[in-house]
Amino acid sequence: MSLRPRNFLVAIPFAAALVGGTPQASSAPESPWLPVRLDHGHEADVSASNVIRFGTKAVVRTQLVELEYIGVLEEKDATPHFILAGRDCIECDMSTSIYLHNPDDGDLLRIHPRHNYPGALSDYLNPKSVVEETRFFFGRCLPDRRPLAIWFVKWQLEDGKWKSGVFFAEKRGSKLEEHTFQDGGPSLAVVEAQVAAGSCREVPGKAGHTEP
Repeated sequence: MSLRPRNFLVAIPFAAALVGGTPQASSAPESPWLPVRLDHGHEADVSASNVIRFGTKAVVRTQLVELEYIGVLEEKDATPHFILAGRDCIECDMSTSIYLHNPDDGDLLRIHPRHNYPGALSDYLNPKSVVEETRFFFGRCLPDRRPLAIWFVKWQLEDGKWKSGVFFAEKRGSKLEEHTFQDGGPSLAVVEAQVAAGSCREVPGKAGHTEP
């Protein structure tokens, strides 16, 4: 995801399904792929990784730290894509980011593409100056589309003007088909209507700042 050249959001991850290694059934999506346990490793390394265990007996191992399970993109007769949040280093200034991962692709490594965590982003050197805003949704968020994850991003240019863009990754079988739009693309109002209808979910944003 590269809508703009700025850094990613630093934020506290949204624990939609797991807190402290145990599931929260009230906030988890309706899915047979619900996580039943989150084992936190001591190092950002697959040999001592964070591991999500599911009721299907499936296991997702990652090199992410501060790992959180957000949700899942599912399609009939296809392995789901999990929506996770985390950071890929310990005691560093790396941002919390969103990751989309199909367990058929193996372990979730540090080189895996990362995406904006939602929320308002202030300048690292000027905390009172908001330079970016992101909203993130997932599910059946666009009519006549398959399950997808979609980001609406606004960011400030060096001349003070604002630019906007939309990025979404649509699940097609075992793969994700990506689409990027600047100053156009799908309507936020359409997605919000899908949220109101219960077929799409928005992940609440957190305030943060750019990476140094």
